[in-house]
Amino acid sequence: MFTQTRIAAGVILVIIIAGLLSFTGCDDRNEAELPKDVFTHQATYTAGSVIKHVAVDGNYAAIAASVSGTRVLDVSDVDAITEVFAYETPNFVGSQWVGISSGLGMVSTFLNSSDPYFGISAVFNFLNGDTIGGMGFTGPLADLALIPGTESSVQSFYLWATDRAGDDGLVGTRYCYNEEQAKWTTVGCPFVPPTYTPARDNARGFGIKDNLFAIAIDEDGIHIEEPLTNTRVSNLYTPGIAYDCAWYGDYIVVADRYFVTMVNAANVDTPVVVTSLIIDGADRLNSVEVSGSYAALMDEYDGVYIIDLSEPADPKMVQQIKLNEPTSIAADGNRLYITDELAGLLIYTR
Repeated sequence: MFTQTRIAAGVILVIIIAGLLSFTGCDDRNEAELPKDVFTHQATYTAGSVIKHVAVDGNYAAIAASVSGTRVLDVSDVDAITEVFAYETPNFVGSQWVGISSGLGMVSTFLNSSDPYFGISAVFNFLNGDTIGGMGFTGPLADLALIPGTESSVQSFYLWATDRAGDDGLVGTRYCYNEEQAKWTTVGCPFVPPTYTPARDNARGFGIKDNLFAIAIDEDGIHIEEPLTNTRVSNLYTPGIAYDCAWYGDYIVVADRYFVTMVNAANVDTPVVVTSLIIDGADRLNSVEVSGSYAALMDEYDGVYIIDLSEPADPKMVQQIKLNEPTSIAADGNRLYITDELAGLLIYTR
């Protein structure tokens, strides 16, 4: 009898508690809410072969599609992606890397064969198909950028790349538009220092802010350079191995192997590491892109990690996009572009 009474009282108590919870269920203030995904998948594009790299500027995305060549896509409407330019590579040569400038209407592609230690970069006008020029490399590429010149006296652009050959590093060339000949040429352009070679380790990814380059130098951390004057501004070590970096205001976000490292470079002469966030499960964070107040970091084995940078001294991981074999990432506006060997080009929006 006593046992039955206790059971009955327990049942009544459970019913009362359940009733009370039903009154507070719409409020949920006492429950921790899981963060919603920042980026959601919007579109996929495949090229018939492995897409190695993507670069984006405004409404145009360039892809290096290995033996299928280089393509430029109009991505203004992700539901109706259209191809506006295609360069078919010669036999046994693949497109491995790309850079693009929508303002110039130009795309640059790095081409190599089975030998990863030699290649060339060709530049095309993707609006009319003209070949502009190029640049040779002696080592595997780590980053590539096509940047319009800012000089008022002449129309120009720069082609920058990090060449991982032992004697190279950051390499650059400049093209100017010759009005009389109606063509782009390197002849008559003011001299550009041909290389910046770090004292040790390999130059990898870089980020550009005005005339300043932040360059990831493996175990040598981050170097801040002004390549047009061949000036080393500063350098600092990071806790991991610096594979890539990107500017976020006065901060530099570093893909630092297992870490996301935040560097305060408000004073570029004396940058300081503010914090490092370790990403559990990361094998090698080797690329970083910034989209708004978020950073996307690619791990070539696990996919892409999304980091909230709204408080630079306290970055937080808010999303993981799991992929089997990601090869590159790019960001422009509120979009994130990811290439994957199996899935192709994936476009996400926030």
